[in-house]
Amino acid sequence: MPDRPFIPAPNTSQVELIYVAGAYSLENVLHVHKGSPYSLSDLQAQRAIFDTWDNTYWKLGRPSFVSLSRIHSKAMDSNTAPFEDYSLSSPRAGSNGGGFMTLAPTFAVKLTSGFTGRSARGRIFVPGLTESMMSDGYGNVTSGQANNWVSYVNSLITALSAAGYTLCVTSFRHDKAWRTTAVNFDVTGVSYTDLHCDVQRRRLPGRGSS
Repeated sequence: MPDRPFIPAPNTSQVELIYVAGAYSLENVLHVHKGSPYSLSDLQAQRAIFDTWDNTYWKLGRPSFVSLSRIHSKAMDSNTAPFEDYSLSSPRAGSNGGGFMTLAPTFAVKLTSGFTGRSARGRIFVPGLTESMMSDGYGNVTSGQANNWVSYVNSLITALSAAGYTLCVTSFRHDKAWRTTAVNFDVTGVSYTDLHCDVQRRRLPGRGSS
């Protein structure tokens, strides 16, 4: 497939949660939409929701060796739309102090929209796992921890909705071809497929260095 061109997503923002773990960086990329184009003040108000959510919920399921350091937000209406690169005054460490694991193992939280096809569903990868999150030595997390992650993401959806924003899955291609304009699918369900760990190779040593 050719390099991706800029593809507008009207009334949509992209939010990157950027974490640091030693010399390495990790990211979660999410999309949100509302009823009109995003101004800089809109991005800042929305970023504050993500910041509060992380401090209240998401950090509880994050290892103490992984810290949220930046929140990068940009409007997707055009390639000159507003953006903000916000740095926390102090990186926020996770609250789970369980034993260290390498950064590649993760857990996928599913985002579904009620529509079929890969374009209509997404995932949020947990930024790092600890030994205390595991139920056994075979790569399975505890059901309690998995359910907590689902609950945390649902809390984000609720907080965004209360302010007029909707978490969505944004599709930039269809049938292996780039779209002219992106299509949003509202997230209506948060779940997980099973309790098995996933692996993100980009988080292996030497591939995610900052």
